[in-house]
Amino acid sequence: MQPQLSPTSGSLPMNPLSVLRDAWFFSSHNLAAIARLTLPLLVLEAIAQAVLAAQLGEDANPAYGVLLGILFYPLYAAPLILFLHARSNGQTPGNAQLFAAGLQLWPSFALLAGFSTLAIMLGLSLFIVPGIWVMVRLAFAELLLVLRQEPPLRALQGSFAMTDGRSWPAPTCPPH
Repeated sequence: MQPQLSPTSGSLPMNPLSVLRDAWFFSSHNLAAIARLTLPLLVLEAIAQAVLAAQLGEDANPAYGVLLGILFYPLYAAPLILFLHARSNGQTPGNAQLFAAGLQLWPSFALLAGFSTLAIMLGLSLFIVPGIWVMVRLAFAELLLVLRQEPPLRALQGSFAMTDGRSWPAPTCPPH
C-alpha cells in the first residue's frame, strides 16, 4: 500500500501552529528512537568530516565536504523517513529493518541528494530567495523517492508538481 502524499484540494488553509504542535508531540514521544536511529551515523559523518578537513587542510575546496555529506545523508535520512511513516501508521519497525530498507535506496537517494544540492546551490547563487524557493519546491522529493520508490528525477518532478501554487502559503498563512 502506497501512502497518500498528494495535497487535498479544496481543504481549509493549514494552521502552522497546529503543524508545529503535532511535530513537537511526535518528536518528543519518539526522540529516543529517532536518536538511536540517526545519531550513530551523524557521529560517523562528523568524524569523517573532521578527518577530511584534517587531511585536506584549511584551503580545501568545500565541495569535498558537500560530497561527503551527500554520501552520508541518505544513510540516515531514508531510514528516518521510513521510521516516521511507520510510526505514524502505528507500526514499530526495528532499526535493522529500517537500515536495510534505507540501504537499498541509497544509490537513488544519493543521486537525488546530489541533484537537490546542485539545484539549491544554483538557486542560492542567484540570491537567497530563489534558493529558498527551490528548497520549498523540493520538499517532497525525498518522500516520493523513499515512500513511493520513484526514481530521482521523477521524485524531483513530482515534488515540483505537488508544490505548484503552494510554495509560499506555509510561511505566510496566519495562525487560526
